[in-house]
Amino acid sequence: MIVIELIYNLSVLVALSVLSGFLSTRFSKTALTGKILQGLLFGVTAIIGMLYPFKFAEGIIFDGRSIVISLCALFFGPLSGSIAAIMAAGYRMSIGGGGAIMGVLVILSSFLIGYFFYNYRSKKTGNKIQAWEFYVLGIIVHIFMLLFILTLPSKNIAETYKTIALTIIGIYPLVTVLIGRILLDQEQNQNFIIKGGGKPFPPPLSVLGGGVLTPFLGEGCLFKKFWLKKLGGEKKEKKKKKLGGFF
Repeated sequence: MIVIELIYNLSVLVALSVLSGFLSTRFSKTALTGKILQGLLFGVTAIIGMLYPFKFAEGIIFDGRSIVISLCALFFGPLSGSIAAIMAAGYRMSIGGGGAIMGVLVILSSFLIGYFFYNYRSKKTGNKIQAWEFYVLGIIVHIFMLLFILTLPSKNIAETYKTIALTIIGIYPLVTVLIGRILLDQEQNQNFIIKGGGKPFPPPLSVLGGGVLTPFLGEGCLFKKFWLKKLGGEKKEKKKKKLGGFF
């Protein structure tokens, strides 16, 4: 069965993941401060997920911390991932209950699998990653989660599988893809900004190296001659060009 409470929990985590891009515009993900802040953000996000979980039984809760921690390790590396994992594990242990061992094991495995994918991505040309790889990450992380259900008290194991297995293996990997794409888009936009001048565009008008970029409610952009030449466009004083072509 699909557990609606878990869907609500995951939707909150999706919204909170957007804050990562806000941090990235101010603190580089390669700098120590940026890594620490990202770890703290994802750790807090995981804790918020545990504050509003699906309560299966006393001391047995389910939420989206596995997604948050694995993606933190994937995008921001072992320092950020370990900070998030330690925060999440500490809070889960403070809750206690029959699901505490499972909860901590899920956190640890999510971090380790995310870190494995971080190393895998680092070795790829251009540090690229695609949607199907996020899905594979989600599948692996949540296969382990399903295995760790066996550490629950024996009286709860069968009913737990019956209640949440479909949601975990069916929905969690898809949410992993969604949040992964959000983080990847933020990363790519930040890289574009760095290469294009080193600072974000101040809305609604951006003056970049003599060129002016004006948004038209998603319709297009107005470029001055400098940027038309730089982007390979026609040398006209003014021209509309689709935003998709620019980004």
